[in-house]
Amino acid sequence: MSLTDVHFISPFDIEEWLRDTRLQLVQTESFDYSRGNGPLMLADLRKRLTNALRDASLDNTRVEAFIGWLGKVVHYMERTRPSALDGATALYMIQKVDG
Repeated sequence: MSLTDVHFISPFDIEEWLRDTRLQLVQTESFDYSRGNGPLMLADLRKRLTNALRDASLDNTRVEAFIGWLGKVVHYMERTRPSALDGATALYMIQKVDG
């Protein structure tokens, strides 16, 4: 929904790019959790969904209900098991393979 979404890179992208090299992805850590899976993410998504649906002349009256539900998901994830990949920014650690 924005230009920042065009260049999302995931660990499997990194692994594919390294496939024919002597490098390997050894660890991935993410950070900036409030933007990736927290209050700032919810606020950003609320604004983006509302505007995108409005711009497409679609009904946006249920965005708030969806954000409320998603807030419960965020709270549950924070409470039960933090993931190494639920931050908004990731650090990929790559090492050279001997051989």
